Amino acid sequence: MNTMPNTQETNSCNVMDISNRNTDVKKEKTRGFTSDGRPVPKAADSIKTIKEVNKIRNYFLDKKEYRNYMLWMLGICTAYRCGDILSFKFNDIFEEDKTTFKRNISLYEEKTGKYREMEITEPMKIAINKYIESVDNKFGLTDYLFQSRKGDNKHLEVRSVEKIFSVMGEELKLPYNVSTHTMRKTFA
Repeated sequence: MNTMPNTQETNSCNVMDISNRNTDVKKEKTRGFTSDGRPVPKAADSIKTIKEVNKIRNYFLDKKEYRNYMLWMLGICTAYRCGDILSFKFNDIFEEDKTTFKRNISLYEEKTGKYREMEITEPMKIAINKYIESVDNKFGLTDYLFQSRKGDNKHLEVRSVEKIFSVMGEELKLPYNVSTHTMRKTFA
C-alpha cells in the first residue's frame, strides 16, 4: 500500500505528517556508557505529526514563553542548527526601519562554513511578532534575537535550550527523545 505523507498548511514550514508512512522499525539499542561512566546520549527524534508539532507550539504559547515559541518556529522552519539560530540578531531579520522583515535569513553555518539562505515564512513572522509584542517592541537591531536572562545582550546557550526542550518533552509526555536537533529532524 503506497501512503503519501500528509502535508498540512498549519505552519508552511515543510513539516510533513509521517505517522502513516511505512518505515522499517529499528530495534532501539540499549544505552551504553562512556569511558568516564556517563550514559551515552540518545539521538534526537523528529516530531512525526502536525498534531504534535502544534502541541509543542501551543505548549510555549500557553505558558507565554514567546521567546521559546519563536525559537521552535525558526528551528522547524529553517532547519538551522541551534547554535546558528541563537546567533541571530534582529538585524538578520529586519530592515533598518525595525518593522519590515527581510525576505531571507542568511548565514554561514558555524559547523560547516557553508552559506545557507532560507525564506522568512509567514509562521516565522507570526512567532517573531508575538515575541516582539511581549517585550513591548523594545529591541535594538544589534540585540540578539534569543537573549539570555543572564546579562545585557547575551544570547542563550545551546545547553539552556536543551534544558528547555527536555522539560517541555517531559511535561508533554512526548514519546520521543527531544533535543535541540529535534528541530532540524522535524524540518526534514
